[in-house]
Amino acid sequence: MQKVAIIGFGKLGQALANVLEARKGNIQISAWDVVATNDPRQVPTLAESTQNASTLFFSVPSKHFKQCLSQLGQLDQSVFLVSLTKGIDPDSEKLPFELMTLAYPQNPIGVISGPMLSEELEKRLPTKAALASHQKEQVKEIIDLFKGTSLSLEESDDLVGVSLLGILKNVYCLALGLSDGLNLGSNFKSCLVLLSFREMAAIVEENGGRAETITTFAGLPDFITTGYSQKSRNYTYGFKKARGEDLGGIMAEGADNIENVIGKAANLSQYPLLKVIKEVFIQNQDPKVIVRLIA
Repeated sequence: MQKVAIIGFGKLGQALANVLEARKGNIQISAWDVVATNDPRQVPTLAESTQNASTLFFSVPSKHFKQCLSQLGQLDQSVFLVSLTKGIDPDSEKLPFELMTLAYPQNPIGVISGPMLSEELEKRLPTKAALASHQKEQVKEIIDLFKGTSLSLEESDDLVGVSLLGILKNVYCLALGLSDGLNLGSNFKSCLVLLSFREMAAIVEENGGRAETITTFAGLPDFITTGYSQKSRNYTYGFKKARGEDLGGIMAEGADNIENVIGKAANLSQYPLLKVIKEVFIQNQDPKVIVRLIA
């Protein structure tokens, strides 16, 4: 029986576990989180969850990712480490896969990103995401692992692009929520989509990824899902910001990563939409400044 561990057992981690269990095959799921969920698949310790596991899926918040890695201890070099975390480490400014590579340089490393709203995964509605890795054999094994489930995967070798797009879409979708909160209409929102598309692709390329990765399932489909769904925390955060509503209690990775994303852009003046996002969400300027983008 194959054992997989899910590190970080919030909504996404639990949804991923349910998707995998739909295979009804020889698979054992062991999960760990700092918060007890009363789910029988969750075990008390991190060490217990990873023991004898062939694959570790990480879905912890980006600000805790590095600390979580430091607590893992020794792993067999065959264990495949796969990140679903969408964020940048605030101290080192490294992407999750880069932190995994530093901590476990001998292990195969991968990143999964795509349109994966946890509420829809829970309902086992069909979707597709990208799995980026340089280890083709392990990638095939993970793609096979999800065969017959509601989540299918396509192969990519652009770790930088797939990782960054999962972060960038959260930041740029703040602007789409802002647009709807201001009632600026579908025309204006579609203009923001194109501006976002251009800027995200440019930032990916500037950091060593491939601009065309935005046309994969890790790019535009994920961005549209996040920017058009009221189930999205990042969209909701932008929407409420525009309305002047209380933002307390909304854990929005996009808001947490604005400064980190700006750090990935050498010249902010080349990214006018990102500049507006900074002005509104960091400097608390009037949300209506976003209109100047198409003036």
